[in-house]
Amino acid sequence: MSKRKKGHSSGGNLIIVMFVTLLILGMSIYVFIFFFMPNRQVVPYYKHYTDLSESETGVLIGSERADLPNLPLVQNNEAYLPIDFVKDHIDKYILWENGLNLVTITNVSKVMRVEPGQATWLVNEKPESFSTPFALNNQMAYIPISFLNSFYNVNINYNQEYNLITVELGEDAKTTASVPESTPLRYEPDFRSPIIEKLAAQEVVLFEEQDKFTKVRTDKGLVGFIDTKKLSSPTEVTGTEPEPEPLPPLKNPINGKVNLLWDMITNKDANNAESKLIIPEGVNVLSPTWFTFDSEALNGDIIDLGDAGYVERAHENNVQVWALATDGTNTIASAILKNSETRRHVISQLLNFCDIYNLDGINIDFERVSEDIAPDYLQFLREFYPLMREKGLVLSVDMYVPTYTMQYNRTETSKVFDYLCVMTYDEYTNADGMAGPVASYNFVEKGILDTLEEVPKEKVLMGIPLYSRIWKGDTIDQALGPKMTTKFFEDRGIQFNWDESVKLNYAEFSESISGEAVTYRAWLEDDRSLEEKMILFSNYNLAGVCSWVRGFETENTFDIISNYLNN
Repeated sequence: MSKRKKGHSSGGNLIIVMFVTLLILGMSIYVFIFFFMPNRQVVPYYKHYTDLSESETGVLIGSERADLPNLPLVQNNEAYLPIDFVKDHIDKYILWENGLNLVTITNVSKVMRVEPGQATWLVNEKPESFSTPFALNNQMAYIPISFLNSFYNVNINYNQEYNLITVELGEDAKTTASVPESTPLRYEPDFRSPIIEKLAAQEVVLFEEQDKFTKVRTDKGLVGFIDTKKLSSPTEVTGTEPEPEPLPPLKNPINGKVNLLWDMITNKDANNAESKLIIPEGVNVLSPTWFTFDSEALNGDIIDLGDAGYVERAHENNVQVWALATDGTNTIASAILKNSETRRHVISQLLNFCDIYNLDGINIDFERVSEDIAPDYLQFLREFYPLMREKGLVLSVDMYVPTYTMQYNRTETSKVFDYLCVMTYDEYTNADGMAGPVASYNFVEKGILDTLEEVPKEKVLMGIPLYSRIWKGDTIDQALGPKMTTKFFEDRGIQFNWDESVKLNYAEFSESISGEAVTYRAWLEDDRSLEEKMILFSNYNLAGVCSWVRGFETENTFDIISNYLNN
């Protein structure tokens, strides 16, 4: 009895031992497989990334999927990217106006206007045909990637198998390497991660390395991880800056430095006044104030004070004419710059005036560009400059010193004008609530230095004020040329004395008005101060000078200027 019990107990223990052994063996095999055997399961791309359906086209920039509010289109074997994506990543100045059904693309030599769905577009206002029209979907313009690849410094590819678009910006550097046939591309940097695809032998783009794996992008646009040991030695591919767009040559380029003189014209008859018949020696550009805007209609209509005889007379003296167009009042700039059709109307008129009067250029004097319309001002120049250069004409613009006008974005605007007239004056005005000089030496120098941080010196003209202000207390009493300013003080027995701190002659006196003492002051812009400014001009080797305004000069003004410009 006891023997039988003992045998029964031994057999049961053996079964338990065998079971435990098998369990341990099974677990060991499982652990070995789980931790040491690579996963061979292939999981389709769209089953892994459940946030993107198989019918939706994905976009990759580098190694990251872009989150697009408007998904790409694929139709007629062509992939299209929405214009908001293009604006965010490729061309920040591309313009889509849904109300006009119009895409506008600009560079230094072309203005292109495209209506989605149309096989023709306007290039510099002339119709041309192109093979793949832009598309329209849900009130959004879409641009074919074939156009983007041909027009921009990008490499964009569409893979139909995985419905993926990859975007490479040409200026970005990248690292590549080769992988052998049947290399597993995994979702995660882990041998246990499922496989996206077993790759054919190919070159892949490398991203960051993680432990024993490297993140890569394949030629199909798939992004995943490869065993680093599978990669060949990496190759560095540098980015390429696009070749500058060639500019059409100027019809009459200025030989040497620019000596521009603004000419105040207030009516048609003033063009042929006796004072306009003789052009000061050394001046090679006149800029008459011919074009202003209808301040009541605010529709971009230009009030024209031009005169063909004025230009003919200038040309006979080898002097160019860059007629000035000014915004005039605070409401005009906003009205004419914010509206695409109005900008186009203004540009059309100015180009027409160039033909009518045989102008050599246009000078844009928009002084009331507030921060909110500064992008529209830049767009205006981007739309105007290519059309001026196509005619071989100069486009110059006027800006006060950067301290007051940072909103003008000189870095970008400098790409779409030939010359910048830096108005290095009006240092003190009534708005300051205190008297001060028109243009002290340090103020002028700082204005030039600040400008040169954004604009090449070959495009910079230094402003020269030919006027002085007489202050009555802290209010401007009048602005006069140096002769009349000097006479105003000398008639009262007051002499000017040199103030080295501002490099200007200074005078003041006080008189009683209605029982109160009132002080008159003036900082004189004369030949001596001009000499100091021209030394400053030479120190920075600028493109030239621009003087405001004709009629305020002395007998020596343009001799002094010419001496420095010619040397």
